[in-house]
Amino acid sequence: MTEKWKSATTAILAALDVHAEYVALGIRMAAAKPRATGWLPCHAMGREDKSPSAEINVGDGPARGRYRDFGSGSPESLSLFDFAAAWGPAADWKEARNHYAEKTGVKLPAGDESARAKDKLELYDLTAVEKLRWSQSKRGVAPDAIAQAGARGARWPRGLSPHLQQSLLALPMFGHGLLDLDPVAYHSAPLAGKHIRKYTGKGNEPELIPTMTLGPPGLMNVWAIRHLSEAEVVWLVEGLSDMLALQSLLGDRRDHVVISCGGASYYIPEDCCQHLAGKDVRIVFDNDDAGVTGSQVQVGRVVGVAAAVRNVRLPAGTKDLRDWINAGHGYAAIWEYSQTFPLIEPADRSEQLAPHQALLENVGLVVCGQLDGTESVEVYSRNLHKTTLFRDLNRLSLETAVLAAGAAVEEHVAEGALEASPGKVTIKALRRAVAKEGGRRLLTSRQPLGCGIWRVGESVVLVGPHQADVFTPSGDLEPVELPAVGDQRLHFNGEPWYDRAELKRNLQHAQKVEWCIEVFLEVQSLFAKWDNWTEEITPQLVAGLVGATWIQTLWPFRPLVAVLGPTNCGKTLLLEETLPPMFGGLGFFCQKPTEAGLRQNIGDMSKAVFIDEFEKCQHREKILELLRTTSRGGQIPRGSTHGKGMLFGLRHIVWTGAIELNLPHAADRNRFILFHLKAIPKGPAKLFPPRAADMRDLGQRLLAAVLCRYRAILAKGDLIRRLDIEVFQRVLELYAVPLAVIAGVSDMGMADVVSLARHAMGCQHSDDEDSDEAEILQAILESYVPLPRGQRHTVSQLLDGSCGQLEGEDGLSLSRGAALEAAGVRIIRFDNADDVLFLAKGPICRHLLTGTEYRNTDISQTLARIDGAKRGTQRLGGRTARGVSIPSEALKALVGLEISALTLF
Repeated sequence: MTEKWKSATTAILAALDVHAEYVALGIRMAAAKPRATGWLPCHAMGREDKSPSAEINVGDGPARGRYRDFGSGSPESLSLFDFAAAWGPAADWKEARNHYAEKTGVKLPAGDESARAKDKLELYDLTAVEKLRWSQSKRGVAPDAIAQAGARGARWPRGLSPHLQQSLLALPMFGHGLLDLDPVAYHSAPLAGKHIRKYTGKGNEPELIPTMTLGPPGLMNVWAIRHLSEAEVVWLVEGLSDMLALQSLLGDRRDHVVISCGGASYYIPEDCCQHLAGKDVRIVFDNDDAGVTGSQVQVGRVVGVAAAVRNVRLPAGTKDLRDWINAGHGYAAIWEYSQTFPLIEPADRSEQLAPHQALLENVGLVVCGQLDGTESVEVYSRNLHKTTLFRDLNRLSLETAVLAAGAAVEEHVAEGALEASPGKVTIKALRRAVAKEGGRRLLTSRQPLGCGIWRVGESVVLVGPHQADVFTPSGDLEPVELPAVGDQRLHFNGEPWYDRAELKRNLQHAQKVEWCIEVFLEVQSLFAKWDNWTEEITPQLVAGLVGATWIQTLWPFRPLVAVLGPTNCGKTLLLEETLPPMFGGLGFFCQKPTEAGLRQNIGDMSKAVFIDEFEKCQHREKILELLRTTSRGGQIPRGSTHGKGMLFGLRHIVWTGAIELNLPHAADRNRFILFHLKAIPKGPAKLFPPRAADMRDLGQRLLAAVLCRYRAILAKGDLIRRLDIEVFQRVLELYAVPLAVIAGVSDMGMADVVSLARHAMGCQHSDDEDSDEAEILQAILESYVPLPRGQRHTVSQLLDGSCGQLEGEDGLSLSRGAALEAAGVRIIRFDNADDVLFLAKGPICRHLLTGTEYRNTDISQTLARIDGAKRGTQRLGGRTARGVSIPSEALKALVGLEISALTLF
C-alpha cells in the first residue's frame, strides 16, 4: 500500500469512534476503560466466549481499530475493515473502508493501490488432515508446530477457477508492528508435491520453485512473535522446514523461541531488529555457500542490537538443521553444540559483511555515497588510493571499473555482461553492489576536503593522502575508514604531512601545558635568530602565526602575513627554506605565481602557502582579489568548461615576502600583518639554512601543541577580538589570531593577554595608515593640471603658489583659481564658517585622474565618507558641476592641506 493510501486509512481511523463502531458490529465489551497500550478487552466474535478472550485497540498508535482473538488460535488480528467484511454488511475490506471514508468525510486518493499480501491468496483454516499430511511429508515437523506457527491454507492465484489454482501452506510474515498490524507478506510452500508452479508468460513453461514469498520478507512464526518480548533466547534459522522442525522440539516454551525470514537471501528487516534487543540470538543456516553468506548478513543486522550473538555452523556433511534433528539430535544437544561457538563482537567485520559488501571488499572498492541531487556515486579504491565518480551506473563497464579499482576487479568480475564465469560475478552484480552501498549514504555536492585540517560539523578532521583521522575530545586520533565524514566528502590527495603514530605520541605529551610552552619557546627562539627584525616582539608573533597556520581553516577570521625588507635581509631563507618544511607535505612555496596557478595548486587542500617576490607578480590584482576571500572564508564564483558554475575561495593564512607591498586599497592593507626586516650588514654569514628534518620535527610538535589546545586557542581569540583597546577593530581581529595561539598554548591569563596585545599592536601596526579617501585626495593633489603653452604644474603646486605666474593662451596672465576650476577644483570661502574644498567628480576624473586606478570610479562615493563632507553642486567655469565639498579641518587631518592660508587670485 502506498503512503498516500496509508495516510488516508490513518485519517479514517483517527476520525472514527472505534469503540462505537465495534459495538454496532456486535462486539460485547468486557471493560469500560482500555489499558495503557490502547487495548480494550471484549468477548470474541462468532463463538461462545464466557471469559473475554479478545480485544480491540482504541488507542492512537498504529494498531488503532484492530481486533485480536486469543482463544481461536487465529494466526492474525483483523483491522476494522476486515472485521466489518467478515461480520458486517460489507462484501470486502475495501468496501468497508469506502463506507467509513464516506462516513468520516475523508477523501480517498485517486488511482489504484497495490494489493495487500493476503489479498493475493484465498486463505482458509487448515484441517487436521492437511496438517498431518504435510508434517508426514516433512519428517521432523509436528502438526502442532504448524498450528503454532500460524500456518493457513491458501489457494493461489486468487480469482482463478479452482482447477487452475494451487493449494499452498501459507505462513504470515510480520514487520516492525508484529501481531498488532497486518502481515507484510506470506511465505508459502506447496501443500502437496515439491514445487510451486510460477507463471512466466504466455506460451512459456512455468517456473518450478520450492517456496514463494508474496510481499517484503518479515518475521515468521506466530508463536515466537507472540512471546518474543518475554523470550530470552531467539533462534534465527534459514527456512520454513527448519523453523517448524525446531518449533516441534521447543513445543510450548516461551523462554526459547525460533523465527525465520524464509530463506538464505531473505534478511531480517532493520526495523524489526529492535525486537531482538537484550536477547541471546543464535543463527543457524544451511551448510552451503548461500547459507554461510546469509548467516553473515544476519549477524551484521543484529550484532549491534542483541545482547549476545552466535553464528552456529552445522557439522560438515549436514545439509540443514532439520536433517541434523532427524539424525537424532534433540534440543539439549543442539543447545550444547551452539555453546561451542564464540560470541560475536560488533567490531568483528568478518561476521557482518553482506554479499554485495563482500564483493566490494574483494575488489578493494569503498563506496563513499551518492551525491545529493544527482545519480552519481563516489567510490574510493583501497588498492590505487584514489577517488572516482561514477556518473551513470547503468553504463559502468568492466574497463571503467578496472580503471577505478585496479586489476582486482578482473579477478572477481566476469567479462560477460549477463553471465558469470565460475568464481566470478557479472558486471551487473558490481553495479548493483555499488548502488546498494551508495544509496545508504547521501553526500553533499559541496567541494570535497583534501589534505589538511578541517572542521566538519563539530569534529576536527585531519586528511592525508591515504588516510584521515578525527581528532577526538579526549585528545586521541580516531581513524576514518571512508573518504567521507557525515555527508562531507574527503579527498585523499597530496603529499604525506603527518604520521598517525608519531602524532599520537606528541598529542600525549601535549596534554601537559609545560610541554606545549617548551615547544612554543623553541619555535620562538628559531625566529629570533633573525636579529634584524625591526621590532623585538616579532619572533613571538611569527611563532604564533605559524601555529595558527596549522589550524587556519578553523578561524572565523584569518589575517594575511607580509614579510617586508630589502634584498639580503633573510626573507627567502625564512619563506622558502624554514617555514615550508615545518608543514611537511602541506608546505607550498612559490614565486611570482599567477592567480590561476595559485588557485589550482591549492585546490581543495589546506596548504600552508608562502609567496616570495610578491612585488614582482604581474598578476597582483587578481591574486589580491583571491586573497580577499580568505579573511572570512568567502567564495568567488567561476565558470567551468562543462557549463556549470563553481565556487572557489580560501581559508588560508597566506604568507608573502616582498621588498615593498604597495597595496593601493585600504581593503587590502587592512588584511595584512606586516613584519619588517632590515638589511643584514656585510660580513660573515649569521643565518644558515636549517635541516629540513629538524624543521619537520619541530613543526609536528607545534602541531600537537596547537591541536591539543585548539578549543582554548579559539576561545582566547574570541575574547581578544572583544577587548576594549584603542585600535581599529580590523587591527584587533588581525592580531587576535597569533595572540590567541600564544595565550592558548601557554594558558596565559587575560590580564597578561591584554598587556601583550597592547604591546604587539603598538609596535607592529600604525593606526594612521592612509585610508582610501586619503589616497584619492593624494592622487588629485599630485596630478598635473592641463595648462596652455606647455606649462606643467600639479594641483598641489597651484594651491600653494609654488608654480609662479601662469600664462593663458593669449599670453596674458592666468589666475591659479581659474586653472583649478577648469580641472574641477575650487576653494569656497565663508565669512562665518570654515572654508571648504569642492571637488567636481566629472572634470577631475577626465583631467586629473587619467591613467590612475580611479579613472573610471565614482570618487564622490568614497570622498563623501570623510567627516563633514557633503555632496552637492557648484558653478565651475560657467557650468554647474556635481561633486563633494570637504571641510578645511578634514583636509588638514587627512593630507595636511590648509586651504585657509591659500590665495588663488
